[in-house]
Amino acid sequence: SFDTITIVGEGSTSSTAYFPVNFSYGLKEFSYSQQIYTSDEIGADMNGKYLTHISFEKARGSQNYKRSVVVYIENTDKTQFNGDYDWLPMTSEPVFSGNVSWGYDSGYVTIKLDTPFKYTGNNIVISVHDATGEKNYIATGFDKFTTYTAGNNRTIYTSTKLDPKTGLADNGYAGQGTRSTSNNKIQ
Repeated sequence: SFDTITIVGEGSTSSTAYFPVNFSYGLKEFSYSQQIYTSDEIGADMNGKYLTHISFEKARGSQNYKRSVVVYIENTDKTQFNGDYDWLPMTSEPVFSGNVSWGYDSGYVTIKLDTPFKYTGNNIVISVHDATGEKNYIATGFDKFTTYTAGNNRTIYTSTKLDPKTGLADNGYAGQGTRSTSNNKIQ
């Protein structure tokens, strides 16, 4: 069967996140984020089912940003990121690669996966790589995403160009990220 995961999170929410992609003015040619969602959040009833799409909640909007995005989803036993260089190497093929229009308004933006992802009951990591390579020169700072307090540094993100397969920057060194105790609300 084909389904989707809905995780709106418990506890406080925020509308200030620069992930899964970063729209900051004039600075961001690339961005990359990884977020761990636990099996408890996903629910045992999803075990063995296929995900066909993922939606991220855009908290505030002012521009219809169109970005070239690559999405990976993988099962993992990992529960948190232990340092600013603790990227999970992506060992699978992307579940989505293409252009995404993030829309002018707030609300959920849906990405239909090119390849459905089979959930096997573990934690999952959702990796989103903005590979656009062009800076945003629209003078706003209002386009951000809604998150919930997940705890345990379950998100890591950066605006450095990284290889999702290795977590390395173009210079061959590990790319430094910023860890967060917040995760995106998804459905």
